[in-house]
Amino acid sequence: MGVVSWMVGTADGFLADAAESQFGAVASNTGTIVLLMVTLSVIGVCINMAFQFRSMDGASFFWYLIKLTLIGLFAFNWANFNAVANAVIGGLDYVAGALISSVGGGGAGASYFAAEFDDLINEFSQYLNAIGSNLNWMTGAILGGIGLVMLSLLGFMTGIVLIFAKMMLTLMLGLAPIMIALSLFDATKDFFHRWISTTISYAFYPIVIAAMFSTVVGMANSLLAQIGDPNSATNIGSLVPFFVMVFLAKGFVAATPLIVRGISGNLMVAAAPAIVNGSAGLLRGLVNTSGVQGRARIGALTTGEAIGRGAVQTPATVRSAAATASAQVARIAERAKRLGS
Repeated sequence: MGVVSWMVGTADGFLADAAESQFGAVASNTGTIVLLMVTLSVIGVCINMAFQFRSMDGASFFWYLIKLTLIGLFAFNWANFNAVANAVIGGLDYVAGALISSVGGGGAGASYFAAEFDDLINEFSQYLNAIGSNLNWMTGAILGGIGLVMLSLLGFMTGIVLIFAKMMLTLMLGLAPIMIALSLFDATKDFFHRWISTTISYAFYPIVIAAMFSTVVGMANSLLAQIGDPNSATNIGSLVPFFVMVFLAKGFVAATPLIVRGISGNLMVAAAPAIVNGSAGLLRGLVNTSGVQGRARIGALTTGEAIGRGAVQTPATVRSAAATASAQVARIAERAKRLGS
């Protein structure tokens, strides 16, 4: 077994049941707190519905009940949550397998690419040894040391990229109970939105890994087939294709997280409605529409409307405060003048 396969296999064995155990631990330790949050939320909504401190119609109450139902179904039930998570992750893995098949690959997943890179590193090392044996001992020793460091770094970078996504995805699934519960309140639902976005980002790793790593493996194997028998190489120039391919493989591996970040950075789907609604509320507050004026009288302004309305009214408020302060200063000066005389 190669070093990359060993790293990935050890991590897979540790992470196999880690998500379920972490999910259960978080759910058991936060269950009472979440139940208290739900109880207080229901009481507050019922009181608000009775006294209408903030306007809430039947449609809003209906979606509130739907949210409570979804929290109950997925926040503390691993079977339900795991079914949805596996459907999403399994679909992305299927896409990754299709990408590999399109370039002639015969497998998918971290274990497959770990084995492929182990074979690639082994072929590179054999090629380097064959060329080094044809050179003088000093040059061969130096090139052997440089090649050892470069191939070790390639294996290390490959293993880290393959393991990192699994570790972070396991952590995200383990934190699901508390993050789903935080979607209950407006003040904390941004944590839920960021959790969704981060989880989707790490779920995209298999697709990008499939596209990048299959290309690297295919190019490297093609290059090794074209450069011919390394035993016929008699000068250091024969090593140029070898070093180019190793650097290219490292570049592809290092670019994988950047590509994932670039793709998933546009997937803030969960937070998009909040951003749009907040921007629209800010615009209504700046215009100070009749609806905003009516909600201001009963104290039902949204955060965006309050900020926009405050920005419009701030100059008038400042002028009024300045005029009042200047009048007070003038009266104090007149009083001091009378007392002095």
